Amino acid sequence: MAASTPTSSIQYDNESSGGAVKTAATNHGVLHMYKCTYVFTGAGNPTAFPIGMLPAGSITVFPALSWLNCDDAAATADLDVGYGAFVNEDGTAVVADPNGWFDSVDIGTAAKYIPWTGTGGILTTGPVQYNSKEGIPVTISSDTADQEVGDVVDVYVAYVLHG
Repeated sequence: MAASTPTSSIQYDNESSGGAVKTAATNHGVLHMYKCTYVFTGAGNPTAFPIGMLPAGSITVFPALSWLNCDDAAATADLDVGYGAFVNEDGTAVVADPNGWFDSVDIGTAAKYIPWTGTGGILTTGPVQYNSKEGIPVTISSDTADQEVGDVVDVYVAYVLHG
């Protein structure tokens, strides 16, 4: 199977261009569950690409309430989940961390529900605060080329937007 070389998902393209409804700026202090989905069109891609966009502003991400869900993939399939580069509200650049939330998590052989605080989860110490000017791209990548056409990955991010 040929390697898949996506640059972004349709969901990310819509959200980053303003073509999709984002979390309203007035929903401060409310726990939100953001879901972004990607359907593989070919084998895995080792280069991280965005599949969704968390809202701009000050947010706290809750790893204990966040998870990854994916289809049955090939036996040796793995996945990285992280975030793309963004700019803080004060104008400082934040470097991308393509495996900042999951590093080579095993998604092979059976459909998986994997909490961020489980095996492969990076964020195990509690809530993490971010403060972005235009939002935070949610990215995925794969160290192996073992995803199959039609495999689906859902990333769920629990967060609170601050005022």
